[in-house]
Amino acid sequence: VTLFCYPDAPIAEWLAAVAGGARAYRVLVPESTADAALQAFFGALPAPGQPLRRGRLQVQRVPFLDHDGYDRLLWSADLNFVRGEDSWIRAHWAARPFVWQPYVQAEDAHRVKLRAFLDRLAAGEPVDALMQAWSGAGALAPAWQRFEAELPGLEPVYRDFSARLARQTDLATRLVEFCADRL
Repeated sequence: VTLFCYPDAPIAEWLAAVAGGARAYRVLVPESTADAALQAFFGALPAPGQPLRRGRLQVQRVPFLDHDGYDRLLWSADLNFVRGEDSWIRAHWAARPFVWQPYVQAEDAHRVKLRAFLDRLAAGEPVDALMQAWSGAGALAPAWQRFEAELPGLEPVYRDFSARLARQTDLATRLVEFCADRL
């Protein structure tokens, strides 16, 4: 699992749920991402590459990566937690299950964006509930349990969504066609 999130994500609650769960997880966290939460949860902040363990959870901080390195990391993971727009788009192309945390905006506009995305993804209630809880709307632990139970079957859903996006006409072509229709 890769974990790239904003500090307001319910990181400690998720780490506790994973540590106490039935499955073992190795979570890779880029440096400076979630450092305060990791320090609070483990009582220490490890050097990059040094693993910390608690229950079924192993966490390793990794050096912050360039775009190509981050893409390879996303492609290699079974699950990716991503934030904002750039890593969110990269997660689409990785075609692996992911949980998106949009950045917080005034008047909860980020929740409107998240809801619109979830409607397009159409991956089902466990995915919807976890992404909403990860963005502060709902209880994380039960949402994680439902999501985790469905995780083995989610890869085709995300892969098909990525393939649908890849079949779309690219933006530059669509803009040229739009302009040509107006001339």
